[in-house]
Amino acid sequence: MNYPSYRVGDFYWDETNNILWCCKAAGYSKNSGQSPTALWAPCGGIPWQNPKELDPTENVAANTFVYLSPHSPLVTTGLVDLVLGTLTLARPGIWQAVQAVPKQTLAGAYNVPQVPLPGAGSAPSGSPLKGDADGPNVFWILWCPTVYC
Repeated sequence: MNYPSYRVGDFYWDETNNILWCCKAAGYSKNSGQSPTALWAPCGGIPWQNPKELDPTENVAANTFVYLSPHSPLVTTGLVDLVLGTLTLARPGIWQAVQAVPKQTLAGAYNVPQVPLPGAGSAPSGSPLKGDADGPNVFWILWCPTVYC
């Protein structure tokens, strides 16, 4: 293992206290080049929708985290996706809105959280490099599927 094994920007989820911790500083110990040091702090400014369960009848601001339980109607019955135009089921887990997500339309269509990302499949290109998650039709990024959380 190379030290330090964590770097600034690394994070971990504390399941006991429901806190996302971020590595704010990392480096080598003054006493030993083999002992890593780090400063961990709760990640600030990570907004959760309140309540946390995603409600498609409400607007979701960019960068907001939501939870989709395995029994959510978005997971079990789905909605018509505004981009695909077809009935789409969401995957349960923790999702982050990468742009503002408007509430579902009167006809019941919505920007459904989905994997693969809409428009996925193209090789990253350009300068700066842009990939699947940078497309204009991407509204949600899956952070952690329920099975693994």
